[in-house]
Amino acid sequence: MSVARIDAKQGGRWLGAYVLVYLVFLYLPVLLIPL
Repeated sequence: MSVARIDAKQGGRWLGAYVLVYLVFLYLPVLLIPL
């Protein structure tokens, strides 16, 4: 049971990382357009 709990925590961390990268790529063009 504890192993599954650790996997879930790791999966959540990866999901957060993917969301962060997605937001960065989403806002990068918006920040570069004025330049």
